[in-house]
Amino acid sequence: MEDVTITPVVGGGSKISVTFERKVGLPNYGNVTYRAWVEGELPAAATTADIVGRSEELFAAVKMACLQQAEIAFTIGDDGIVREQFTPAVSVEQAAEKLTRAFPSSTTKWDSDIADDGVRIKGKQHGPIPEWLPAAAAAKGVTEVWDNRDSIAGTKKPHFKSTDTRGIGLWPPR
Repeated sequence: MEDVTITPVVGGGSKISVTFERKVGLPNYGNVTYRAWVEGELPAAATTADIVGRSEELFAAVKMACLQQAEIAFTIGDDGIVREQFTPAVSVEQAAEKLTRAFPSSTTKWDSDIADDGVRIKGKQHGPIPEWLPAAAAAKGVTEVWDNRDSIAGTKKPHFKSTDTRGIGLWPPR
């Protein structure tokens, strides 16, 4: 939230006050509000351009003070605008680690693994990827499969089945 107030001063000129406020969310739905305020002077013969320029200077100063107080990283662009530096809450690696801890029996492949063998296992993966699967999947234009190896004993079900509507089955070579 920003607020700019211009107040005439006895004897000529004006004071300009700029307030900036930044709320930061906390765990359990709480928050903290950081607020900063700065005041400057305007000459009696100030033009609209003078007022806008002085307002921008004071706004940048008050925003920097508020962000410093909140320990939020920021940059100042060539245009003089103060911008917060946003970073992701967690990296892909951190997310994968948390999911692996939450679901220890799952060995799902990640999107980053697709480039290695050309096929992605959707859902639970039952054992290592067989050497024949990437070539067999590529030959049929399949990039994502269900792993059925846990339920194929004594049946003619495919070891892997495409996740798309075609339902292409993939068996090991004979």
